[in-house]
Amino acid sequence: MSEAVDVRKMHWYGHYRHTVFNMVQSCFEDDGASGVVLIGIQPTLENVMTCAEWPCIMQDLQAAFEEKKAPFYQKGQRKLDFTKINFKRISIQDLGEELEVSTRRSKQAIIASCAEDHFEAAVAAMRAHNTSTPDGCGKVRRAWATAEDVYGGRNHPPKAAGYAPEADVMERMQREMKEKEQALKEAQEALRAAQASEPASPAERQATQSVINATFDVEHGRRRDWEFSGPDDQVAELHVIGASLLVSKETATTGVLSW
Repeated sequence: MSEAVDVRKMHWYGHYRHTVFNMVQSCFEDDGASGVVLIGIQPTLENVMTCAEWPCIMQDLQAAFEEKKAPFYQKGQRKLDFTKINFKRISIQDLGEELEVSTRRSKQAIIASCAEDHFEAAVAAMRAHNTSTPDGCGKVRRAWATAEDVYGGRNHPPKAAGYAPEADVMERMQREMKEKEQALKEAQEALRAAQASEPASPAERQATQSVINATFDVEHGRRRDWEFSGPDDQVAELHVIGASLLVSKETATTGVLSW
C-alpha cells in the first residue's frame, strides 16, 4: 500500500481549489442555479493525485462553510447554502446519464475531478449535454486540474501503482537549485581569486612587480634601478624584489632590461 499523498502541500492544489470554489459561486450567483452537484470521475489507483484531490476538495468546501469563508460568506454575510451542494463520484461510462440526472430542476453540475485518461470522454459528455440540454436541466462545467496546472506544462511522469509524480518534479527542482548554487559558489570564488591577484591600488601593483636592481659595471660607472621587461627564462632566478644584476651598457640596450 502506498503512502498517503498530502495534495494540500503541493503548489497546484491551491489554484485548483480556488477554481472549484469560484465556479461553485458562479453557478449560484451568476446563473441562479437551484443547486450544484460536484462530480468526480472514478480514477484508478495509479492516478494518485486524482484519488487524493477529491476527498480534499469536499472537506475544504465544508470547512469553508463552517469557518464562514468564501464562497459561502462575504463580509460576514452568508451568501450560499452548503446544503445545496452535493457530491458524486461515478465511473466515466455513467457520466452522460448522470449529467442529466444531476442537472434536473435547474441545478448545475461541475466535473471537479478527472484523471487525464478520461479527459476526452468527459469533455465529450459535457458538450453533448450542453449542446442539447434537456428541458429543465442546467448546464455542466469542468474544473479539474490538468497536467499543465500540476506540472507547469510538463508531461506526466510514467505511471505506476502508488507513484507520486510530484516526487520527481521536486527532486529535479532541488537538483537544479543545487547546481545553480554550486555554479554561483564557483563564480564567487573565481571573483575573489581575481580580486586577490589584482592589487587594489597603484602602489600595491608597483610593489608586486618584479623589479631588478640592475647595477652598471665599473667601466660604465653609476648605479640605477632597472625594470625587467624581457623573456622570463633569461633572468628567472632574479624574479624577486631587490635582486641585483651586473650588466654592461650593451646588455642594457638589447631590451632585456629597460630604463
